[in-house]
Amino acid sequence: MAKIVVTYGVPAEGFSLLAGHEVVIPPSGAAFSREELLRLLPDADAVLACTALDAGLIAAAEKLRIIVCYGAGYDAIDVAAATSHGIPVVNTPECVTRPTAEMTIALITALARRLPELNALMHTRPPREMFGLGLRSYISGHAPWTNAYESMVYVAWATVLSGIVFARRSKLALALAALLGGVVLFVSNLNWLDPQITPLVPVLKSYWLMIHVSVITASYGFFGICAACGIASLIATIAGKNLAELRIINEMAMLVGLVLLTTGIFFGAVWANESWGRYWGWDPKETWALITMIVYAVTTHLHFIPRLNTNPLVFDVMSVVGFSTVLMTFFGVNYYLSGLHSYGKSEGFSPEIVLAAGAGVLVLVAVAAVRYHKNKKTS
Repeated sequence: MAKIVVTYGVPAEGFSLLAGHEVVIPPSGAAFSREELLRLLPDADAVLACTALDAGLIAAAEKLRIIVCYGAGYDAIDVAAATSHGIPVVNTPECVTRPTAEMTIALITALARRLPELNALMHTRPPREMFGLGLRSYISGHAPWTNAYESMVYVAWATVLSGIVFARRSKLALALAALLGGVVLFVSNLNWLDPQITPLVPVLKSYWLMIHVSVITASYGFFGICAACGIASLIATIAGKNLAELRIINEMAMLVGLVLLTTGIFFGAVWANESWGRYWGWDPKETWALITMIVYAVTTHLHFIPRLNTNPLVFDVMSVVGFSTVLMTFFGVNYYLSGLHSYGKSEGFSPEIVLAAGAGVLVLVAVAAVRYHKNKKTS
């Protein structure tokens, strides 16, 4: 049995799903004082809060597993203190008397009954992110890819999935997918991406959110595998080796990504007609998505050009350089261009990392090209 402390008095019948658990609620319309919270929190498993929880109160909660906020509660929580104690803070967009918060607490406490098994699951990164995506969707009531943080986590999941798809053909592709997925998850947890669950903007309240965004964002994971395979092939070229299997995986992943991207653009056009009354408007996001599709369509057809078909370095370079259009579509449009698709961004993005990565790629391409031509002359 779990103990849930509700900091503000609400109708007790709102917690019917928590039968069998101890729910401590103050009188209706009243709130627990600080002294009462200091007495209640040490043995609490979860807190449903819309009043202040400072660092002292959080430190006193020795057994606390989660803080669920509602109303204005998120702004009154010392999130930094909770994070330092390893306590996740979830912000529900609805009032506690609505099913969202009730179901959130019910889910968390149900999982708490099998905490050892949950801990074993949560210590494995891919299942952890799948669990996190599912939990965020359950809590918010909508698809878990509505802001930059959620999209990054979903891209990481799609990247690892693409590696699993091609694992039977190449173990190296799976290793690259795991590495790239870890990098994406690292970026998603940087402080300029806000992980808070927030209400949907009106234009996103559509079933097309589940269809369009999931398909088009999943393509980024497959294009990421293409870039990783391209970089690995360039490094192999510098080392004097030929990794033909990676080029095969690269082309297969690119075809899958291109199909997903094209399908996603089509779905997006239909959604745009429903939302804005037109199929295409040359919005920055639409334009860059089209550019990305054209770049990868050209890349997949390079082998039909006789002079380029005999030079595998061109395909490796294009698979890496082409990923810059994905980054521009995913990040650049949100942070540097304004348009109808600029509602998913976070503040504080710094371009230095991208510029440094771009410079590194240019150096890698240049060294690989020199090495390739030297090997060709000597052979």
